[in-house]
Amino acid sequence: MIELVMTGKETEFSQELYLAFWNGFPIENLRPMLVSSNPEILSLAAYLIYELGTKVRCLLDDIVPLLDHEDPQIRANAVIALGQCATKFDTIALGKVIELLDDPDPFVHRIVMRFIQYCEVGMLITGINEAAATKKETVFEQFPRVISSFFSRRANRSSSGLPNILKWLLSHENPIANRLGVGLATRPRLIADENLIDLAERVEQEECRNVIKWARKSAYLAYAETLRL
Repeated sequence: MIELVMTGKETEFSQELYLAFWNGFPIENLRPMLVSSNPEILSLAAYLIYELGTKVRCLLDDIVPLLDHEDPQIRANAVIALGQCATKFDTIALGKVIELLDDPDPFVHRIVMRFIQYCEVGMLITGINEAAATKKETVFEQFPRVISSFFSRRANRSSSGLPNILKWLLSHENPIANRLGVGLATRPRLIADENLIDLAERVEQEECRNVIKWARKSAYLAYAETLRL
């Protein structure tokens, strides 16, 4: 099947490839596509890692370079795949994901904010710390302290702790900090905190607004689901 894709007929076999990999075809056979110089084959590979999620863990070292690819869709697919298959111990990979808060493409910003919404706390802390260590003398260096405060028990118990942290990020002059704030403000909790989402509304970047809109819809659906229990 891989040989057929290499002939340039990848659009005809995308679903067949996905089903084959999902049903036991060795995931390692996807590696030649991830390093292909053919843009259509690489695009298909990026689509497959996005769809296969946790199954592509063994290809993590091949996925990380895609975060630097010139195509924003490929960068975005790599972020989504890493959100599903990475762990808090994948320091370099997670750091590069967080660095994409400074990506030139707004679509990628949205995907990284979604990553911040749903990744495990340990993954987020690892990524923030690594990005701060790599991006010296930038706003990223300020984020480890912010994240430590945000996830502290004291801040989560305080009526003002979380809002104050988010206000600092959301009103920051640097849009990178705004995006981090939106991601944090819209993280799911046992009970959706509309007050935190309201704080995020102060950010006017279009992709931030899209993330907030999606978060409100998800919070509503989650609440409706609890009413049916």
